[in-house]
Amino acid sequence: MSAFANGNPRAACVRLRGISKDKAKSSRSHIMRTGTVPNYIDQSRTQLNTYSENAPSIDQVFASAISRRETRLPKRSIKSNASILFEGIIALGAELAAWFETLSFEDQDNIFIAIIKEIAKTLGTTCSAFSVHRDETTIHAHFELVAYAKDGTALSTLLTRDVLSNIQDIAHKTLMRTIPNAERGRKKEIRLQNGADPRDVENISVKTLHTTLPADIAKAQLELQRLIDIQTHLERNKEMRSREL
Repeated sequence: MSAFANGNPRAACVRLRGISKDKAKSSRSHIMRTGTVPNYIDQSRTQLNTYSENAPSIDQVFASAISRRETRLPKRSIKSNASILFEGIIALGAELAAWFETLSFEDQDNIFIAIIKEIAKTLGTTCSAFSVHRDETTIHAHFELVAYAKDGTALSTLLTRDVLSNIQDIAHKTLMRTIPNAERGRKKEIRLQNGADPRDVENISVKTLHTTLPADIAKAQLELQRLIDIQTHLERNKEMRSREL
């Protein structure tokens, strides 16, 4: 299998999935850390997480979704299992995560928020809640988007292949403003052509977030520190030579 089958370690990856009202409640519980805490959570670091303030309840999000849908004068009532919001996650490749961790929490939050706002703007909808998780093995952001645009269009019809690709571009361009070395993720078709498992291409697995990435990040952090040490050494030598002159 070619190396191009894997995700780009210097890129961010944004994934979206529609979820029903019932599933949205459990999702919100995880995002905002209000329910049962999974074993992989480091509760000593949960206080470092960032959460959106004054997030509307899931019932309020549902009402908003219904209201927007009604502007299209639908002939049928909404199904009980219909998506009322889209759950999003912004994950970082190992090398990008290592660079990202050197930023202040405020800068980290601002980057994630800027990406989320631009995605919501592109889709013509609004973000109902978000969080930045620092109590898991890899920093990442969760967010929710109301499943209907302000004009009543269902996001499921808007999320074409080109739009989903544009969302990855949004993440890349936003990150580039602060982290010039950030790269764009590899396109799905390129990864699949090079032997990637379709399941890994379509979804970020729990295993990837909590098992594989930590080791990769540790390796990337060591390499980053090595480069910093080299740069420091070169600067000291340059200063010493200038003194001798």
